[in-house]
Amino acid sequence: MKKRRFLLILALVTLFSVLSVPQAFAGGYDLMTSYHGDGEFYVTFEEKVQQAEGTWTIKVGEEYYSAPIVSHTSKKVKGNQYHYQFENWNLKPGQYHVFAGFHGTVDGLEDVYASDEFTIEVTKDHQVKIKN
Repeated sequence: MKKRRFLLILALVTLFSVLSVPQAFAGGYDLMTSYHGDGEFYVTFEEKVQQAEGTWTIKVGEEYYSAPIVSHTSKKVKGNQYHYQFENWNLKPGQYHVFAGFHGTVDGLEDVYASDEFTIEVTKDHQVKIKN
């Protein structure tokens, strides 16, 4: 009897989990971020996206969960790519975590989340190298 109740609860939890996940995650939208020097980033969808409208975020911090050193979130904009250049880009030598994200509507599908993350290394002569 306990085993049946456990299996029923497990089935209900699984069903709830599947139904509560937005369709956007199932769509598999991914972003690709490129760095162009002097704090300049380009973020674009890897897939062929016809229309996107939403907010774009770029954050750079010392670690994944740490407060960002620099951060930018756009207003709601249309387009499948975004460009931003941080002013006063002057990071000390070391490794930094870069996060880029999008939240909005993609090809009519609402509440889409997509992101990209990687690590950069700032050298002593202030050159930036992409680590992964």
